[in-house]
Amino acid sequence: YGVSASEAVEDLRNLLSSFRVECAPTPTIRAEHRYYDDWREIRPKFEKFAWRIFVHQEDSTGRLKASYGALYDTAYLYCPTYNWRPLLLVLGFESPLQSLDGNRIVSNAWNALMGDKHLGLGAISEEVGWLSPAATLGKVSEFLLAQGLCKFALDRPKPNNAPRRDQAMGSQRIAIGGVPSRKWVRIP
Repeated sequence: YGVSASEAVEDLRNLLSSFRVECAPTPTIRAEHRYYDDWREIRPKFEKFAWRIFVHQEDSTGRLKASYGALYDTAYLYCPTYNWRPLLLVLGFESPLQSLDGNRIVSNAWNALMGDKHLGLGAISEEVGWLSPAATLGKVSEFLLAQGLCKFALDRPKPNNAPRRDQAMGSQRIAIGGVPSRKWVRIP
């Protein structure tokens, strides 16, 4: 017990061939998970529903993740299992147009955010929507509002232009007109 943390890490590194310490997770993901996102559902069968951008914040690091699509329940009821730090829903945005054109505006805004050299990954990429470490809630909000989106209150009742339930959520769901649980929500 008489060694420093860095000495203990070095001793373990020498003993274990595959040992690695991850002090700060990065938005880089393994190749087999590239383009994977728990929340995005933008297939044609979901075009009849309003798409939204949901911004989540990693609990202990403050890193931000933005996803978009029709999956309303999932954004409120699911903490991703691939991330060892909980993500909390902190912002929601939607188009004032509740139509296919509105969905295009949402999609374009998300792609612009991902491609922004200060807030996104520097190039349009669908690597799970992680934002730059320089991204803050204020800057992301300002950016998405400038893209023509409107912020919505996270504690509002579920609108009728969302899917009745998200298939991936099994029996968990938020009823149309129901107020979402705040278990995975942090209102800044």
